[in-house]
Amino acid sequence: MKNFLLLGAVFLIAGAFLSGCQGQTKTPAKTESKPDAKTDFRLVVLRENWFSLKMGYDPDPAMAALEKADLSNPLFVAGLDDVESGDWNRATITLTKPATDRLVEALKTVESRGAGVEGLKKLQSQMGYGNPLERILYIHPFIVETNGEFKYGGIFLDAVSQMAINFPVIRVSVADGKAVFAFLPVHCPFSELDPLDENGDFRRAPAMYNDNKTELVKPKSFDEMNGNLAESKTAVRFRALIRDPQIKALFEKAGKLR
Repeated sequence: MKNFLLLGAVFLIAGAFLSGCQGQTKTPAKTESKPDAKTDFRLVVLRENWFSLKMGYDPDPAMAALEKADLSNPLFVAGLDDVESGDWNRATITLTKPATDRLVEALKTVESRGAGVEGLKKLQSQMGYGNPLERILYIHPFIVETNGEFKYGGIFLDAVSQMAINFPVIRVSVADGKAVFAFLPVHCPFSELDPLDENGDFRRAPAMYNDNKTELVKPKSFDEMNGNLAESKTAVRFRALIRDPQIKALFEKAGKLR
């Protein structure tokens, strides 16, 4: 019950950011050097946010907005050389330590997203949810390119978010001082990974804990809801892009898959 009351507080304050972070995006000076635009695989994190790009919740308008996005001054870019390893079954990539350090430096330039979002992130931090990288990257758009061409995109979003995002999201965690990105085809609340493995079978969802090692209990209805989301037509569409054999071949050729 205590966990649900705390989670309810997060959901209540989340509504505040809808009016608090619009119009907050500025254009800082260019910062980091980035991989060549024609590299085989590129993950581009934009400086803009979900609001400023007017991405919405539905897949087609969101992809259209991302395809038109200005990539001349991204927040962060990672190529295959910046990836230490990829886990195809879990749909995750782990950045190298230098790439993680570069990401951390880039995130220091992030502008405030408004009182609503900042208040939400502060509350989640106080409650023990998430990690610093996840909180700063919250609702930042990303784009995945292969051979310089737009493949798909989405936003960074934490597992406890109530946003009904119906296109890809990335969860962020940290392991051994390295950033780990988990790609989900659509937002599945309380799921840190795509609920389906590489064979299309439902994986056993791990228990979620806050920083105080207290398990975050979720009702059974969430499992049923996430099952429906994970098998939706939109999820199937984007899962095929996330797990594209071309991307797998690039990672295998570079010796990145485990």
